[in-house]
Amino acid sequence: MTGILKDRLELENPEVMHHLIENCLEIEMTFTPHFMTLFVYLTPIEIATRLFEVFILDGEMAIVNVILRMIELKKDEIMKREESAL
Repeated sequence: MTGILKDRLELENPEVMHHLIENCLEIEMTFTPHFMTLFVYLTPIEIATRLFEVFILDGEMAIVNVILRMIELKKDEIMKREESAL
């Protein structure tokens, strides 16, 4: 699934993708915990419940879409950070 994320990130937000690669950030390693836990450890129970519902309805692509949206929302902050700060 991280391959799809990588492809979509490269297509939809190439600046961020280039910045992550330039700073030696492995897309697969960075986002695997999010796929495995569906963000549950980062969210209040009400949101976590909703995430599970969306995951059940839309499958793994729901998680890809959430990650891409989060990257889009935090793009400026991501672009300011380098190496270990990422």
